[in-house]
Amino acid sequence: MDPNGGAQTGQRPIQDGDRGGPSVPHITVGVRTRADHGYGRAMSRVVLLAFAAVLLAACAGGGSESGDPTTTTPDTTTTPSTTTTTATPTTTTTPPLDGTLTVVGPEEIVFDWTTDRCEDIDIPDLPARAFRNDQGDVSLISTHPVNRRFFGPNLGEIERICDPIFESTFDPDPARFTDAEWIASLYTEDGVKVNGLVHNEYQGWER
Repeated sequence: MDPNGGAQTGQRPIQDGDRGGPSVPHITVGVRTRADHGYGRAMSRVVLLAFAAVLLAACAGGGSESGDPTTTTPDTTTTPSTTTTTATPTTTTTPPLDGTLTVVGPEEIVFDWTTDRCEDIDIPDLPARAFRNDQGDVSLISTHPVNRRFFGPNLGEIERICDPIFESTFDPDPARFTDAEWIASLYTEDGVKVNGLVHNEYQGWER
């Protein structure tokens, strides 16, 4: 208190034994007189308003504090797609050969069974095949199990040769594949050595 009755504020140390409690050394508290009572109310309002402003600011910015959940933005990076291109093979179309047969001369009989056969079973069976020997002569076959040939200088002047060029074995054992045999095709490189494929039939009904 101011001895002159004026408003006065001051501080004093709390002494040992004040308020009848345990001693609190070295703590200073403020002492307020009646004269500053109104001033204290105004200051309280200022403090309350400042606290409210701080609280509102804290609420408004709370989302940015480190303790709040973090919003993750999804990754929108697009991975480029891989396209595999398979090359289409190029197909070359060969034009078909002209298969037209043109008759360039009169019809000619090569084999007349009634007059040219060597025996009754001397008949043409497989398709005709021909080759030239090393002298340029032509051999033509159209065989049966008794294999004979036509022979001459060219296909227009051939005649039937009755001596067989190959005879069937007529083996009754089917495991040997040598029963009734036809020369089916011929191949030669020099006209001397002639290679042939043989068609074999096992005719078991005759055994």
